[in-house]
Amino acid sequence: YKHYFDAFEFLYHVRDVSNAKGEEAQCSAQLPDLPFKLCVVQQQHSKQFVLYFEKDTSDAYSATESYSFVMKQFIDEKFEHSRFRFGSDEDWDEIEVVEKAQDMDNAVKVERKCSYRLMTAKVCMEMHMDDGNHDYIKTFFSFVL
Repeated sequence: YKHYFDAFEFLYHVRDVSNAKGEEAQCSAQLPDLPFKLCVVQQQHSKQFVLYFEKDTSDAYSATESYSFVMKQFIDEKFEHSRFRFGSDEDWDEIEVVEKAQDMDNAVKVERKCSYRLMTAKVCMEMHMDDGNHDYIKTFFSFVL
């Protein structure tokens, strides 16, 4: 049984991510109480969508207890070095595919992938596709207690 302290949802339009010059990412605002933004980029060489966290370089942390700082460093490092590639199932702990009927002619396929690799958080990426076209991407981020 898991409790979630806070949950956030971000929406990225695929055409905005795909049309970015080079590998420019679309990022959220800074996450509350964390020195990170949640970002999505489409890699130019593989055309694969990647979810990752971008650290605020001005992050300053002071703690009176050394174990607090050590734990913060450990968690920050996990966030900083994690990459979740939508097209690579090995990056995800849960995968779910749902088809929704939009109308008589079109069906919308929703593929949702989630990971618990960050240990203190659950991160998910959801691709919404209409007749094979990627319409938009949703990302979900929840703190796990």
